[in-house]
Amino acid sequence: MIFADADPFVSQGRRSSERMWHEVLCFRSTVTPLAMMSHRRSLKCVIPTKRVPACCVKGTPDLPMPFDRRWSNPRRRKGEFHHSLKPVRRWIQGEGCNHFDCHSKDYFMLISYNILGDNNASKHGELYHNIPLDIMNWNSRKRFIFHEIDSLNGDLLCLQEVDNYEDISAYLKRKGYIGHYKRRTGWAKDGCALFWKAERFKLLEADNIEFRSFGLRDNVAQLLVFELSKGNPRRLVVGNIHVLFNPKRGDIKLGQIYRFLLKATQLSEKWGGIPVVLAGDFNSTPKVCLNYYWTGKELANGSPHSLITHDLNLQSSYATIKSTAMTRDYLGEPLATSYHSKFLGTVDYIWYSTGLTCTRVLDTLPLDTLRMLGGLPCQDIGSDHLSLVAELVFTESKEIEIRSTDESSNDEGTVTSKVNLK
Repeated sequence: MIFADADPFVSQGRRSSERMWHEVLCFRSTVTPLAMMSHRRSLKCVIPTKRVPACCVKGTPDLPMPFDRRWSNPRRRKGEFHHSLKPVRRWIQGEGCNHFDCHSKDYFMLISYNILGDNNASKHGELYHNIPLDIMNWNSRKRFIFHEIDSLNGDLLCLQEVDNYEDISAYLKRKGYIGHYKRRTGWAKDGCALFWKAERFKLLEADNIEFRSFGLRDNVAQLLVFELSKGNPRRLVVGNIHVLFNPKRGDIKLGQIYRFLLKATQLSEKWGGIPVVLAGDFNSTPKVCLNYYWTGKELANGSPHSLITHDLNLQSSYATIKSTAMTRDYLGEPLATSYHSKFLGTVDYIWYSTGLTCTRVLDTLPLDTLRMLGGLPCQDIGSDHLSLVAELVFTESKEIEIRSTDESSNDEGTVTSKVNLK
């Protein structure tokens, strides 16, 4: 992998032909173009049926959902692929960030990376049928992954699909990292791993979420609280998650993300309203699901009009830093963070709250470049995902504000509870 610095060519990359409203899970919503371009989005949800998603009632069996979304790569073309092509990714600087001291001790770099677990790669070999075996081999892929991590020299690493933790941990320990691992429940062999540089951060608290305890499958998430080892005593919450893959179970995805946001908010409040960074593979594309998850809307009980609302003030690192239409969609998110024979699109994100500013990101690759590769992994990229890399700096922190209106309800019985990171 080659990294290069370059001045960004600013372009919104918006297509006028994009539809301005979407069907989201079992909800119906209307979103204006202005709201789409905002980094803090909200919407009203109307429940069209009285069926309750399984994530909301413990023990509820799988229920049929009014959608059947299958991920595909309709533009995938046959022909000569260039697996040895060395793609170039460029750093994109944020507008108005020049006044920050680049050598400030309040800076840190966070990497989020689904590294494609060895077991999953073997289990789903049909997704990589056109990738040479010498590239798919774990011993080859881990060299590419380690080389990329070394080149980036990040302070915080949020890794997903980790099933060779001891192997990875031993290598990163020699590079000055300390790790925390949480394996998925059930029969799965992979999990989430969060590493941090001992010279930059010290761990204050570590917590895990086993979504099975909420009736939300075997996925897991990590939430750790850190403090800068040197300089100002800055603290933050870092979350790492790998959301359920199943495209038909948006209700489960929604429940997992809701629990993730709730726990992050609780930890932030516990430590005095400290900033939050949430990263991972959310298995949700920007235009279909993810922008609506961050309002945290989910059914609270069996009533078709009851809602719980968490309105977290989170911004997307990549949507904040503008790039060209070659790599970004009209929302500002990358066009693709993952590529295999059945999918080409974006499912990975880095979000941050008030108290932090994103100063630059490592841009993703243009679609044409990815199509030339014919799929991932490839030479120099050891996974079917691209790593996401964001450089963040602490700003003035503010106290967390908790507003609860559980006691109040409107004529339709709507119950609302909001939690704002201010």
